[in-house]
Amino acid sequence: MEVVKNSFLVVMFFILVPTVFADEIRVLYFYNTPCVFSKEMEPYKNEIKDWWEGKIDWIEYNHAQEENEVFFQIYKIFDIPVAVVECFNKSYRIERTEILTKLNRTIYECYSECGNIMVERKECDPPEYVEYRDCGNCGNQTRMCKIDCQWEEWSDCINQGVCSVGESQNESCTAFDGCSGIRTRACNSTCHWGEWGDCIKIDPNCTATITIVVDVEEDHLKYLAVIVALSLLLVLMILKRIS
Repeated sequence: MEVVKNSFLVVMFFILVPTVFADEIRVLYFYNTPCVFSKEMEPYKNEIKDWWEGKIDWIEYNHAQEENEVFFQIYKIFDIPVAVVECFNKSYRIERTEILTKLNRTIYECYSECGNIMVERKECDPPEYVEYRDCGNCGNQTRMCKIDCQWEEWSDCINQGVCSVGESQNESCTAFDGCSGIRTRACNSTCHWGEWGDCIKIDPNCTATITIVVDVEEDHLKYLAVIVALSLLLVLMILKRIS
């Protein structure tokens, strides 16, 4: 008798539901309280639910409640959470791995407005859509699509280099012959400085004298002093013998 009763409910459900909700949009959200994945999805699910409040019907079925078991059987819900978006006699089933990327977008596609902004002014599909662009010195920016289908402000420019591509720097240097010169380095394609170039003389006619400085260690000076002293002593001995 119980089986017949449940079968009757199932048949009546499929007969009445399309008629009652033919011109409405509704979300059926199937979940289970102990499910870890459901708990992780809870903030996102609540954000969507709050945004669409008053615009669509939102019905939740908790598998832990026995009276909801028949609906899980009707929609063949096994790997929860699962969302079913019904609109204008069409049904869109969104599996647990697709909820983040498809649930809100599917509702928008069914609804005639996007956050009280007509579809013609819809900028993007939240929440999964992200845009990137270059900025500054080889940096980048991102912006997310908000739940009202409008872009948020661009983020700060990050990952920048230290210079602009094509920029150059000069500094003074001394050429190989001692003349004053200048050398240059350029900013490369990654916005970092390249190696310094050769030192180029400012005056091509410059012929500066090269001064060579010999650095003699202290021990060598001592040996030299001894040699000089012995040489003088030898000279004195020779002069004495001659005299």
